[in-house]
Amino acid sequence: TPIELNPIEIELFDGNVITGLGIKKKEIFIITGRNAQGKSTLLEAIESGQDDHLIGDGREYIITTNRVSKATTGTMQMNGQDISLFFQKLPKGIKGNPKKVYGTASGSMTMAYQIQRALNAKMDLILIDEDNSAVNLLVSWLLSKWFEGVKSLAEIIMNEREKLTSAFVIVTSSLD
Repeated sequence: TPIELNPIEIELFDGNVITGLGIKKKEIFIITGRNAQGKSTLLEAIESGQDDHLIGDGREYIITTNRVSKATTGTMQMNGQDISLFFQKLPKGIKGNPKKVYGTASGSMTMAYQIQRALNAKMDLILIDEDNSAVNLLVSWLLSKWFEGVKSLAEIIMNEREKLTSAFVIVTSSLD
């Protein structure tokens, strides 16, 4: 359910007060738009806000918790990692079971592990950029359920939101 955004105020170390966007725990914040409109740049700025900045570098007013995790696609070696939040069964060629996976993980398995690890660590904020993600892990589609046994992040958010403690910021060019 969409909610009205209200600006928040933060008092800085020098006594100045800045006003801006505040993303609260458990919120799912979606940024959408066409290509080259600054979505990924904004996500990078949010991520950069967890580090100190030099005065005048243009980022000093971006303030983010230091408990941020970014989930991206890619391959990795699995040595007993748990991806059972997303995967009910493993694809052929991967050993173990969804609670203990062994072998070279696909992009969606890698991203599933990163998100599940961040949720288990109760990270404050999880960042996802559709451009660097496994889309089949973000939204459900018919074949992923039939062939892969994959539960999407959208399903987890809709059905298990009360269990989530992390906020999500997701940038995408599609509202699906």
